[in-house]
Amino acid sequence: MADTLLIELLTEELPPKRLKSLSESFSQAVLKSLSEAQLIEASHSFTSFATPRRLAIAIEKVKPQQPTQRIEKKGPNIKQAFLSHAFLCNHY
Repeated sequence: MADTLLIELLTEELPPKRLKSLSESFSQAVLKSLSEAQLIEASHSFTSFATPRRLAIAIEKVKPQQPTQRIEKKGPNIKQAFLSHAFLCNHY
C-alpha cells in the first residue's frame, strides 16, 4: 500500500528569480532522503510547487513504513569510554 505525501515548507520572502532552482533543490533533497530510507519506489511520481512564501512537493506511491532493518554500531574501546575518565572501569 502506498499513499501520497505532501510536504510544504513555509518561508520568508524568496526571490522570484530563484524560485525554480530552489524548488528543484528542495524536491531533489526530499526525494533523495526518501529513497535512502527506502520509502519510495523507482516508479514514484512527484509534483513540485513554489511561491515566494512556500516550497512544496507532492510525492505519489510513498510507503507508510520503512522496511525492518538491522543496524549494528560499535562504540569505543572500553579503555577509551567515558567511564575510564571517572575511574570506574578499573575492574575490566
